[in-house]
Amino acid sequence: MPQAENKNWYAIYTRSRCEKKVFDQLTTYGIEAYLPLRYEIHKWSDRRKRIDVPVINSYCFVNINYNTERTKIYEAYGFVAFVQHDHKPVVIPQSEMDAMRQAVESKLAIEVENHLLRTGKKVRVISGPMTGAVGIVESLTDKNVKIVLSTVGITLSVKLTDEMFFEEIKDEE
Repeated sequence: MPQAENKNWYAIYTRSRCEKKVFDQLTTYGIEAYLPLRYEIHKWSDRRKRIDVPVINSYCFVNINYNTERTKIYEAYGFVAFVQHDHKPVVIPQSEMDAMRQAVESKLAIEVENHLLRTGKKVRVISGPMTGAVGIVESLTDKNVKIVLSTVGITLSVKLTDEMFFEEIKDEE
């Protein structure tokens, strides 16, 4: 008797503005993927246009058996990494995926916040122009983060971009 596939939802990082391309490739590969979209009205001097944009920049969600299907994910152009915690991909419960789908489909005004970045937390930049930098978050606004780089003893004020991702560093590291 064949063993039932053990599929779970995972979040993946994509290159900036590549979410739709990654989503299209994954569905072409036969992978169940989800890209939550909302629409915005963009204005130009001569026209206005409704454009679908990702709810969460640089993120896409996949429902896979990690052990057998992850290599297909790596093949998608624009894929960066699986969202991880303690160097393991984070499994997203089906209930959270259902709640996100309901919120997006109901056209509620959705605002995404990064709960990882908080004042006083020690973080490592895992993608973007400062990859590898380690420091303590001194202050945080909607557009900027100030990180104290302890090894150099300076404070950097950095404009947050879609390409920057952080991971929390526990005191043991």
